[in-house]
Formats: sequence, structure tokens, C-alpha cells
Amino acid sequence: MPLFDEKYYNAVRPYMPQDAKKVLDEQIPGIKAKVAEDITEFGKSYALFVKEEIENLTASTTQELDDSTKMLSDQISQLAEATKDSHGNFHNVSG
Repeated sequence: MPLFDEKYYNAVRPYMPQDAKKVLDEQIPGIKAKVAEDITEFGKSYALFVKEEIENLTASTTQELDDSTKMLSDQISQLAEATKDSHGNFHNVSG
């Protein structure tokens, strides 16, 4: 599908005065160029937005994972300390 569909202009062209057709023919290339430019700019802006969102989500997820890993590590250390006797030997607490 083209970025700029001339179907409407072609449909009304037979009913237009000659001078209007000439003006329209002069304007269509500029309109096409502007539409293409706007779409390109939108695409670039949207790509940047999506990239930033992915980076932000990745950073926050990485931080949550790091926090969870540290918490688990701390709990494992606390459990290891809790299972030592007064001589520093580990005891089986499972049963």
C-alpha cells in the first residue's frame, strides 16, 4: 500500500477545472514528500520510545533480580549460621 493514495484525487480530477488540476498536480509531489517525511519521523520517534521502554524494563527487572539474589544469599548465610553448633559444626536440621 502506498504511503499516499491518489485514489480520491483521481476520482475528483475529471470534475475539476483545468487550473485546479494544474495546482493539484503541482501540489501532489509535495504532499507525498511530506507524508513520507512524517511517517519516517514517526517511525524514528516510535523506535526510540520502544527502545527506551525496553531498556527501562530491562534495568528494573535486572535490579529486581539482583535484589532477590542478594536476599536469597543473605537467607542462605543466615540459615547456615543458624545450623552451626557452638564449635562451628553444621547439624542436619531436616529431621
